Amino acid sequence: MTQKQWKSRTASVIIALAALGAINLPQLADTKAIAQTPSVEPLCNETDIKQYIQQLNEFEKFENVNFNALVACNSKAVPALIKALENQDEDFRIITIAALGEIGTKAAPAVPLLTKSLEDTSKDVRVMAVHALKQIGQNPVRPLVQALKSKNLIIRYRAAKALGQFGIEARHAVPALLKTALKDTSAKVSYAAVNALREINAAIIIYESIDIFELDLCTTCSDSSHISRTVKKRLSANSPVMCRIPAIGDLLRWKCPRVQRVNNNGR
Repeated sequence: MTQKQWKSRTASVIIALAALGAINLPQLADTKAIAQTPSVEPLCNETDIKQYIQQLNEFEKFENVNFNALVACNSKAVPALIKALENQDEDFRIITIAALGEIGTKAAPAVPLLTKSLEDTSKDVRVMAVHALKQIGQNPVRPLVQALKSKNLIIRYRAAKALGQFGIEARHAVPALLKTALKDTSAKVSYAAVNALREINAAIIIYESIDIFELDLCTTCSDSSHISRTVKKRLSANSPVMCRIPAIGDLLRWKCPRVQRVNNNGR
């Protein structure tokens, strides 16, 4: 049965029910309106895409529908999103990277700049960049894990150090850090592995301890620990508007501890 036939048959049933008094006319009017409402597709010309991006960068105009529209525009939005990565605002770069990740493989032209974002001074930007690269099909963690076995000391050291900078997104590298880098013959590599494990473990604890809907404090952390202070600080802070986007709020839990999730329609 086609969608048109289904709507027609549904409307006929409702009209019959209305005639029998089973439903009232306001209900009928609402149902007929729904049946006649076409699905709204986002406009994806250059001007509209720029407007979506601009409004995501303006607090008072921020709406999830703009983010969803960019993702729906798919590859058409990629050039403008790549340009937007040059913005100096940290939260806006995170939003831009998240959109590219949600677009997926069609965002492949953004891989060079996303790879560059792995060296961003913001850890949140780095974590989001790793996640986006994974969604696009360019997992940066895997080659770094392999690099831990390199014969070149400098390569092993840089790989261990980089993994620590990826936080929660490098959690799958923990076994390799424990079995390989931590036992490295070079004290420099071993030290980098210790720091990486500390960073990753802290990120995992914070990520898993924050219940974004209920927790008032981190009950699994020591009150004297840096982790506990970080969790409490995040829980008491106002979450940035970008946290309303599930792709961001679900990943950056330490940045978005208390946030009301919205659906794909921006509600």
